Amino acid sequence: MQPLPRSVNCAWRGRLSTVRAWRRSPLATAAFKSACYDARRMDLASSASTPRWLGLRLSALFFLDVAVSAAYFPFLSLHLSKTLGLSATQIGLVYAMGPLTALIGPPIMGFVADRMLPAERSLALVGALRAVMLLFAADARSFPGILAAMAALGLVAAPAGVLSFTLAFHHLRDSRSIGKTRVWGTVSWICVLWATSAYMQRFTGIREQLSHTRSIFLFAAWLSLLEATYALSLPHTPPARRGGRAFVFLDALGLLRLRSYRGLVLGAALASACLQFHFMLWPLFYTDKVTGLGLDLSRAGWFSSLAQVLELGLFPALGLLIRRFGVRAILLVGIVAWPIRFAAYALGQPWGFVVGMQMLHGVNVVCFTMVTQIAVDRVAPPGARASSQALLATATSGFGNLFGQLSCGVVLGAFSLGSLGYAWRYIFALPLAIGLSATFIIWAGFRQERTAVQVSAS
Repeated sequence: MQPLPRSVNCAWRGRLSTVRAWRRSPLATAAFKSACYDARRMDLASSASTPRWLGLRLSALFFLDVAVSAAYFPFLSLHLSKTLGLSATQIGLVYAMGPLTALIGPPIMGFVADRMLPAERSLALVGALRAVMLLFAADARSFPGILAAMAALGLVAAPAGVLSFTLAFHHLRDSRSIGKTRVWGTVSWICVLWATSAYMQRFTGIREQLSHTRSIFLFAAWLSLLEATYALSLPHTPPARRGGRAFVFLDALGLLRLRSYRGLVLGAALASACLQFHFMLWPLFYTDKVTGLGLDLSRAGWFSSLAQVLELGLFPALGLLIRRFGVRAILLVGIVAWPIRFAAYALGQPWGFVVGMQMLHGVNVVCFTMVTQIAVDRVAPPGARASSQALLATATSGFGNLFGQLSCGVVLGAFSLGSLGYAWRYIFALPLAIGLSATFIIWAGFRQERTAVQVSAS
């Protein structure tokens, strides 16, 4: 038998060395673990019976979880600036309490759900605590009081969302079907926003409406207590592993060695900053009668609900979209909607165009925020699923929200015109730049074809 030519032999040796090097890389290890974990989950799912009425029960969970935030968060900036009379810097500090405490809460609750307490009981605990903190926020009438109340609220608000997704991903056979249940969170946001807007419509004039903003915290507290009670009826979700390594959160941090995962987390953090600009600025911009849209509080609430309309159609179709276009394409569509929305805000007129472009909020939430959580669940190593979701929550609800809220307070103070309103075009230029940066990071840093996310999603 003739030996192979030297050039061919060297070429094959080079390819073999490349394959061996890739097999020893962290990327290959993560892909292999993720594939094995998915196979194990499929075996467990086929052997174990699915809890009765699972879809309906998870839908009710997301409905209640989102309802709590929808009750008070849309009108929080108006309550702080108009009812309590806080300055722009003080408003930024109050908003910053949530992200600062979110750096602590999600990792702790992620560890508890992974190692100590069933997820449904952990959710009931944080729901009851959140109700108490909301009552304190309703009673606060000064800057120190509302600052302390919002700091305590932030400790339990972010873990509630982490635990809800952890519980859902644990029982769903295919994580891509999460959209069919999460869509009821969008329905909840719209319904609660309409309910609070109808409540405000009972009062005539913006001043009388603002005098009743404290009641939104009471409404949110009752909803949180209802969620805590309902959580005890959810399917049992035991800790993935009792005992073992104490710092399980480090397992999730190890995923940051992957370039695509780092890009995903950084892009999600910047997208969260954009979200905070939207939440903090739209009530002020919509109700600014000098340089804004000049709407009253009730009409502003009705129009802001249009931002969630597109979610109603996108959430049920999410699994089909991922299978058809892939994770990376869906993420890029979701992230590029942020600079488009803020470009419309910066233009400022006509008001119908500005309000209509906010329907792209559904693209942001479904195609980016939701797909990011699906990708994290797929990549998560065994025994650290809740901690991996907690790492994402820390990057978004913690660092991303903190950056967005502090920046928003700075630009509001810098471009305030006193009695003449605000220079909105310059204010919205900053989140526009942040959205463009996040889009570039996802485009350049996330490569679906060469990540463990793609291997497991397929």
